[in-house]
Amino acid sequence: MNICGESQCSASQMAQYLIAKNPTAAPWALDYARLYLEEGAAEGVRGDGAWIQSCKETGNFRFTGGTAVTFDQNNFCGLGVTKKGVKGHSFDTPRLGIRAQIQHLKGYASPLPLKNACVDPRYGYIHPRGKAPRFQDLAGKWAVPGYDTSRASSLQDAMEKKIGYGFDIIAGVEEMKKLDVSGNPQTEAQNPLSLQLILPLKIRWANRSNYGGSRSLGAIRYLVIHYTGNDGDSDEANGSYFANNAVKTSAHYFVDDDSVTQTVPDNYTAYHCGAKKYYHPSCRNANSIGIELCDTRKNGIYDVTEKTLANALTLASALMKKYQIPLEHVLRHYDVTHKNCPAYFVSHEADWQAFKNRLAQASANPAASGSLSSSGGTDSSPSHTGSSPSDTGSPGDTGSSPSHMDSAPSNISSSLGDTGSSPTALMAEGLNHGKNFTGVDDSANISRAKARILQRALNLDYGRTLAEDGIIGPKSRQKLGTHYVKQGEKQYLVTAAEILLYLSNLNPRGVELPGIYGSGLTAAAKLRFGGNGQKITASDFLALVQ
Repeated sequence: MNICGESQCSASQMAQYLIAKNPTAAPWALDYARLYLEEGAAEGVRGDGAWIQSCKETGNFRFTGGTAVTFDQNNFCGLGVTKKGVKGHSFDTPRLGIRAQIQHLKGYASPLPLKNACVDPRYGYIHPRGKAPRFQDLAGKWAVPGYDTSRASSLQDAMEKKIGYGFDIIAGVEEMKKLDVSGNPQTEAQNPLSLQLILPLKIRWANRSNYGGSRSLGAIRYLVIHYTGNDGDSDEANGSYFANNAVKTSAHYFVDDDSVTQTVPDNYTAYHCGAKKYYHPSCRNANSIGIELCDTRKNGIYDVTEKTLANALTLASALMKKYQIPLEHVLRHYDVTHKNCPAYFVSHEADWQAFKNRLAQASANPAASGSLSSSGGTDSSPSHTGSSPSDTGSPGDTGSSPSHMDSAPSNISSSLGDTGSSPTALMAEGLNHGKNFTGVDDSANISRAKARILQRALNLDYGRTLAEDGIIGPKSRQKLGTHYVKQGEKQYLVTAAEILLYLSNLNPRGVELPGIYGSGLTAAAKLRFGGNGQKITASDFLALVQ
């Protein structure tokens, strides 16, 4: 079976294949399968074959059998694992890890150049390129020895008997092709939305004692919004804490300024809103998803940034669509148990209503919430190692009394601009400005439009050396370097900032050539990045183009 070519299995078949072997994969299997097909199609590699390869390499994504690689590394094929005990490479998001695997497979299968910027750290070690055009050719090259030595005397003997690494992959694909997915909950029609396609979701499963048993995805009827009650923390830190400590409390998702970490699978019950006494007639741990808002600013008060709110809106609206949850079923922890959580939404009802209003917009048009910026780094140590976040409730509906102190008010704006334009109109205006600026109509691919806009500005300001291909690769990042723009400056990077903010559904009140960093851009930047909005850094630009 050739490595290069079109996949013959659907994402639904791929998901069903994995879930049958690893039921804990149910919440994300379809999302990941879609990524394999997308990344495979981009490079002309069979994503279905790569999926089976990952199942083989990871023990069906359980990462058992003595491997040092862990799920949160997003390394699903053992890249960089040169011997047992070596952790290998890590990638910021599942998509990047899958892209690296696809690129590595292409390097083995074909001498043709990559279509996307190379993210495979071992691509340069493949010599010669094209040395293994078929999956069965990977034995003795990708996998050594690549066959069961108790069943074959040599690699040639294994090939003649059609056993070993590549033949296992072929057999898995053939098994998937036979799967009937009609009526299965992991079908494309019933799960039209992939969380992985709209946000850089990290996964760090909590200690198994911290959450309850499995449940049907059809049981999910509510979203419950919490806050962590920490002054300065992150989604990664919370993910690490709940993975490494047995505290019998949990939430499904933690959200901060630049990413989301999932710690409990959707098809398992998290201990996040249990209580001795309930004030909501039907919302319970068993039928809800818990979302924790982190506090990324360590400033002596419990509050939430605009970035975290925007990311929470993206996540919540996606979950609402995925599980058909109505807006009235999005609750505060307070609404369920009368716990003072999130404190800023309890003490300031208007801010909670503003959040719900924005969520209504985002649910009608997912782009309205703003998009998550790309996350970097790996798990870090939590800032609250002495105790767990205290707002998540306790298992078995035992609960405890509210323990949060009152926090300072959070000045949360529900406005996306002051023109009265709808989010769709703002994005359309941004696409039109982008077309005028770059000379290319990228309305069918907003991600490419954003990247091309930044590349054009860098070329105009710092010399035309970049290919304006709409892909932010190493050369684009190098040229961006540490460049920034600030209030009062006049340059084309300001133009790019203005257009990119339009494409984030914020209103900078106009675009100039070259741009002038005035009050409109300041106000939009303040909403998008927090702070005083008077400066947009290189990392901010990278966030805008994700």
